[in-house]
Amino acid sequence: MKVTDTKWMQNMTDLVKPDTANKPSQDFAAILNKAMESKDDKRLYQACQDMESVLMSKVLQAMRQTIPKSGWLGDSFAMDTFESMLFDEYAKLISQSNTLGLAEIMYRQLKQNIANISPVQTDPEK
Repeated sequence: MKVTDTKWMQNMTDLVKPDTANKPSQDFAAILNKAMESKDDKRLYQACQDMESVLMSKVLQAMRQTIPKSGWLGDSFAMDTFESMLFDEYAKLISQSNTLGLAEIMYRQLKQNIANISPVQTDPEK
């Protein structure tokens, strides 16, 4: 196997990518807890927008994977990182524009039941 083999390089870049799969949900849980404790509507709405942003980021990444890469701009770890960051920013802009309405729906449901909801457990051992 040559070091310049693209499959080998892809496997190596997959190993060094940070594992952020659980980070957005932990951040959402922490923000949601703070909003519920302080009964802060603005913070609660921000947490709902962040959750919508995470969902949209996953949707955009899944859509991108369905498009074959042409190689016109090159295929590298840097380009993959740039595209990932770009799609995260697109997702934030989409959630802030209120075009989907998912954040608004979550906000209304959580606000309606905020007195009945116990804080979300962020530590699974508790």
